[in-house]
Amino acid sequence: MTEPSYIGAYWGPRPAPVDACAARLATFMESLSEIDPLLASWYETGYSLKSARAKKVEPHPRVLRELLLAGQARRDDPARTAMSDLGFRIGLWNGIDTQIRLSTTCGAAPSVPGILNADLVGLPEAEGPALSLYRRMTGRAILKSTVAVWEPSWVTWTNHRLRNAQQPKPGQVVAGWATYVASPSPSPFPGGNLPPGVAVETLGTGVLITIGDDPVSVPESSVLAVRGLLGLD
Repeated sequence: MTEPSYIGAYWGPRPAPVDACAARLATFMESLSEIDPLLASWYETGYSLKSARAKKVEPHPRVLRELLLAGQARRDDPARTAMSDLGFRIGLWNGIDTQIRLSTTCGAAPSVPGILNADLVGLPEAEGPALSLYRRMTGRAILKSTVAVWEPSWVTWTNHRLRNAQQPKPGQVVAGWATYVASPSPSPFPGGNLPPGVAVETLGTGVLITIGDDPVSVPESSVLAVRGLLGLD
């Protein structure tokens, strides 16, 4: 049995109106639907499978706008005042037994450090129908869409085993099968002497570092080597 992976995109304070967040999310959902059938439909979460499957969410900015507003953090006062500096949040799932989660926080610019904007796609274990999501081509398509839509500071395709092996500091880049960094420093091109199985390429305004062709079986030693390339040790 394999451990489920997740694709996490993160960026720092970036204030944005709810309409802009809804438009980005709609574009992202549309792009995911073109990558794999398991990513084609999304539903609101609920207290039971039956109730959750009854709330299908169309990838339309107007629909997503209302859900993002409903997901705002609110103060514990009589008026339940929205905490606008914490942005807009939404949590969805794909509504089938091969469960995939989509969670987004957008437009946050908090005065308290440590809160990041993020988009996370939580995958199931790499078995049965979900194996299609763990193909290199599919994984790269999800990563490229994530970078293009959200313009994050960094993105990782990883799992909890690999994350725990790195013991990252809060907010620090976490390496995985694939790691994108928008503005790497130092540049991860040490004279072309890359660790075995590690490839580096330009993607958008940054670089994408991948480890082999199999997102499932990634050695911990390899992600630690990637951290070395990024100067994170």
